[in-house]
Amino acid sequence: MRLFIWISVLILGVNTLLYGDMAINSLDTAKIKYKRALDSATYAAAKYRAYASEEYMENIADGFNENILVNKEEALEWFYRVFFRNINMEDDKYMMAEMKKYIILKSVIGYDKMYIAGKDDKWIEMNYEIEYNGKKYRFTLSDKLYDIQLGIWKNAQDIGLDDETRTELVTKRIKDNINNILNLREYEKNKGYYYVDFGIVDKDINSQIKGINFVAFVEGMPIPAFNMDGRSKLYAVSFAGAEISRK
Repeated sequence: MRLFIWISVLILGVNTLLYGDMAINSLDTAKIKYKRALDSATYAAAKYRAYASEEYMENIADGFNENILVNKEEALEWFYRVFFRNINMEDDKYMMAEMKKYIILKSVIGYDKMYIAGKDDKWIEMNYEIEYNGKKYRFTLSDKLYDIQLGIWKNAQDIGLDDETRTELVTKRIKDNINNILNLREYEKNKGYYYVDFGIVDKDINSQIKGINFVAFVEGMPIPAFNMDGRSKLYAVSFAGAEISRK
């Protein structure tokens, strides 16, 4: 009888080791799958027809307009389409609606302004208004900036601003906008605070802000195949960009 008990304990222990590790590995694999789906979705949102129209881009290239309009609704649509397709939920409207609640921030970073939406997908608009040497300017992602007091466009060099400092100022403004909105949510009062960071100058060329970018932040998204405990939930931020340059 005692031998039977010890054999049973041994079998139970072996099963726990084998299948417990398998469960952990499967959970890790699922998290990787979800993160890759998120990355693919932000990439699609930033790259696929992010601009208002070909005609508008031609006007930008020819110097007839300084502003680049972004079709943020279409960018968001492609974000969701690619994300849910990659986690095999594109045909389940109920699950898609539930999962969207955990994508608590989406941001489209445009040429002269940015848009931020919460889980309700309602956009707010924020420009890159920055004070430099006692004067306020509206910056862009290029060397163009708008002198608010004089009502004219200038080059950054006109106010003694080098390219590296200009990039740092604009990137800091964008990061501050994202982090301020992220941490002002009502249900964040009793939780910790987040800080989203990404490249500023040229240490990582893939994370620079040089053109139309899309950012998504996921908080506590459950992975349906696993128990709904804290360990089986996804917390992630994804960043993708499409560089704009005049030729």
